[in-house]
Amino acid sequence: MDNVLNLTDYGIEEGYVFCNSNVETDGKITYFPIYMLMFLHKKELPKEILLNTDFSDLNDKV
Repeated sequence: MDNVLNLTDYGIEEGYVFCNSNVETDGKITYFPIYMLMFLHKKELPKEILLNTDFSDLNDKV
């Protein structure tokens, strides 16, 4: 995860890990206990990053 966070091309500023320990921060990574997963909320993705795919050509090749 450190390698991904260090790449500025991805624009990821911080990372989260759910594990069997207490809340803890180490640099750009924050660790949370697994039970805190229930507090996550689904966030809708912006339309500009949703991709429309067309796999119809794959059926012709099989």
